[in-house]
Amino acid sequence: MNFQNDKVAERMIISFINGGLGNQMFQYAFGRKLSLKRQTVFKLDILWFHPDLDGTAFRNYELRHFTIPIASATALEIEKVKEPFSNFAFKHIFSRFNARLPYYKRRLVEEKHFHFDPNMLNASGNAYLRGYWQSEKYFADIRETLLKDFTFKNGLKEKNLEMSQLINQSESVSLHIRRADYVRDKEVNRILGICPPEYYERAIQHIAGNTKNPVFFVFSDDIEWCRKNLKLQQETHFVDYNTGDASYRDMQLMSLCRHNIIANSSFSWWGAWLNNNPEKIVIAPARWFNDSTKNDTDLSPEKWLRM
Repeated sequence: MNFQNDKVAERMIISFINGGLGNQMFQYAFGRKLSLKRQTVFKLDILWFHPDLDGTAFRNYELRHFTIPIASATALEIEKVKEPFSNFAFKHIFSRFNARLPYYKRRLVEEKHFHFDPNMLNASGNAYLRGYWQSEKYFADIRETLLKDFTFKNGLKEKNLEMSQLINQSESVSLHIRRADYVRDKEVNRILGICPPEYYERAIQHIAGNTKNPVFFVFSDDIEWCRKNLKLQQETHFVDYNTGDASYRDMQLMSLCRHNIIANSSFSWWGAWLNNNPEKIVIAPARWFNDSTKNDTDLSPEKWLRM
């Protein structure tokens, strides 16, 4: 059955963007991949970031820190991609027709589970994508495009510039420890949990045994805890000044390091993925979740070492 709607001029893929910076990047990356495959217009639904009734937003739209060439979708465009007909009869017929399609061919494409789903790459050129898509397998073949899109705006200045020089002049290793909401929020702690000290100890030992004179650069949302509890024999720098709206600069510095030890966090995942060192060692936690019902098999690229 073929439906025509003169109010929709072109096919469009829209990605629903929400969460923190790392999640936003995954959502962007899959939508970008699918739009290039289908040769359609690609836009972002960023309405989730509009202030609540009390004038505050839970998270910030942070893709603005990159040179991405993609525009935001209007509320009308979002509505028309999800539901292209305003006429009641057409809307009813379309709804029945759409429901019979495979889940990945519908207008609203929702992530079914956490691990990679190859069917999603067969979504149509008119689709609204809602999910997290946390696997490189959704977009690995457009790496060069994404590296251009995820170029950070504006150069590093002052402390970050000085730190980047130290990073570039050494066998630098980023080490990310995620605490904050992972500690405070009981539900987040139940699902994700915190990487144990033993994980970092093994990772540090592996890096020290496979590189010459490594220098560690520690990034965290609880840097004082790291100062008190993280004892390294090697030269160590604690990056403690990129807070609030400037926190994305930590990811930028991570990406400049030669090697990366990441937390179970999409933030440091992307810091490691953006690292262009062909000889990089990336160490990721063997278990991403406390929740054993989630399959994280496809989360880390095959070349990364899981401990």
